[in-house]
Amino acid sequence: MPGIVSMFFFKGMYGFVSPEGEPDKSMFFHASDFHRLNPGEPLPIVGELVDIVPESPLSAKPRAIEVRRQLLPEKTLGVVVSYNPDKGWGFVEHGRNMKAFLHASEVRGWIPYPGARVSFYLGNKNGKPRACWVQFGEPHVR
Repeated sequence: MPGIVSMFFFKGMYGFVSPEGEPDKSMFFHASDFHRLNPGEPLPIVGELVDIVPESPLSAKPRAIEVRRQLLPEKTLGVVVSYNPDKGWGFVEHGRNMKAFLHASEVRGWIPYPGARVSFYLGNKNGKPRACWVQFGEPHVR
């Protein structure tokens, strides 16, 4: 069945996916349930469309036992335009004055700073663009 990745936590290597059109029916999944079907690809991206196989409907806690990516997302290049380390969020500009939300959970091993050139996957959370799996140091193309 088609679904949407609603959350993914890199630290714990797990996330939640909802059947398309049913955001209130969230199901847990582990990164291994994703990597088994998408070997060598980037981890799940918030807002990404996937195909899911739920565990038995009799389970006490809903779980997706298979999560298959529908389409490999493209990496996007951008520049950090703002970041507040105390709050842990800011924005990345990509394309022509388009901005995506940047959260501390999407960067690992460095603190974003305005002007930093980055690459990331463009996700979507609550209908708003979100920078996912942000990497520092990629060349910026204008």
